[in-house]
Amino acid sequence: MSVEAPPTPMSVQDLKRVKNSIIRNPVAKTALSRDAAFMRSLVECVDVASVGGTVGNEIRVEAAHIVTSLSFGSESTLETLLRLQTPRILVFALSQFTLTDPLPLRSAYARSLRAIVASVAEIVGPSEYGLRPPRRTSSTTHR
Repeated sequence: MSVEAPPTPMSVQDLKRVKNSIIRNPVAKTALSRDAAFMRSLVECVDVASVGGTVGNEIRVEAAHIVTSLSFGSESTLETLLRLQTPRILVFALSQFTLTDPLPLRSAYARSLRAIVASVAEIVGPSEYGLRPPRRTSSTTHR
C-alpha cells in the first residue's frame, strides 16, 4: 500500500487520509518519511507559530496524530522527525498553550512528544546498557 502525500497547503481531510493510511503500516510510514517536502510541511503544521485559528487547531491536531504514528515507525522515520527538530517544536508549543487552548490539541501534542521520547529511549537505551549491539555507521563497517 503506497501513501500519496497530500498537496501543500494541507487540509484536515488530507491529513486524516494520510493518518488512516499509515496507522499500523510500517512500509507506508517509511515511504512517507522519505518525502522531504511532506515531512517539512507536516512539522510546519505542528509549529504553533505557523498555523492559527479554529481550522488551524484541527490541522495541528491531525498533524500531531501523524507525528505520533510516525514516531512508532522505523529508525529512519524517527531520525527524520529528529532532524526536523520536531521535539523542540512540540516542547515550545506545549509551553505556549494555556487553559483556553482546546484539550484535544494539548493532548495530541503531549502524546506526540511522549511517543518521540519513548521511541528514542527504546533505540538508545538498550545499546547503552549492552542489551543491543550498537548501530554500525559507514565508518565502522569499512575497517
